[in-house]
Amino acid sequence: MGEIWIPEAERLGDGVIAGAGAMDTPNLPPRVVWHTTEGSSGSSAAFHGTADYLMSENYEPHILYDPRTDQLGQFGPLNQSAKALVNAGTVRTNRTGRVCIQIEVMAKAGTPFTSYWKPGKNFAALLRAIRSWGVPDEWPAGRLAQSYSDDSPRPLTIWQTRGGHYGHSNVPGNDHWDPGAIDRAALLAAGTVTPTPEGFTMDAAAEAWFGQLNAMLWGLKNDLAAQQATVASLVKLVAADHDLDVAAVGAAVKKAVTDALAAGTVDVDVTVHDKTTTTPKVS
Repeated sequence: MGEIWIPEAERLGDGVIAGAGAMDTPNLPPRVVWHTTEGSSGSSAAFHGTADYLMSENYEPHILYDPRTDQLGQFGPLNQSAKALVNAGTVRTNRTGRVCIQIEVMAKAGTPFTSYWKPGKNFAALLRAIRSWGVPDEWPAGRLAQSYSDDSPRPLTIWQTRGGHYGHSNVPGNDHWDPGAIDRAALLAAGTVTPTPEGFTMDAAAEAWFGQLNAMLWGLKNDLAAQQATVASLVKLVAADHDLDVAAVGAAVKKAVTDALAAGTVDVDVTVHDKTTTTPKVS
């Protein structure tokens, strides 16, 4: 059994999607459908306004997600149907598969959200829940629609027999082109992180940052002003990339660099603290 409710998600409404219910074909593979709301985003007001609108129109998905803020909400249990798809003749697309998890992303199909989004812990939690149902990291129907007039594939046979990720533009019986030309590989990769034993997420970008700091400080070991400018510039980059407090990162780096130079080495060991928690993040 996969996750029915995502702990990190805000409950939207009363937890029951009116008119939804059990899946018609629980023996068929699990799948996900990605939609876009075509409205505004980036604020709590927009998030809750969109949720209220979807409920008032009786058109709820399972999930509402804002790619600008990483805000995540859930309307109903993932093991039951949602109501964001049109049937394909007698095939009730909302009820196809072991699960058919439907996600409304607060974005516009004409501006792919993967070009500007800020996926964080809530998006990682969403992909964790999706994978808990055995949904494979693949797109069985192929490419997504690139524009309003683009006729993307909507094969009924594939829909009924293949699990994985689908755009609304891939679902038979439907005529929308959302979510647009999103980067499918980036979407699936965004929920994959490798924490260090201390709990700090050290991805390739962060490792490159510390390597760059080490190399640049070594090359500037006799130029204090250049060292200070280098540290200030790189601190801003790593703080922005990892949602850390610039002052805290700067203070930690300054102390580590000072100690390292005094010891005659630039093998820097830096400890910084996340501004949202008391747990130290260690590089």
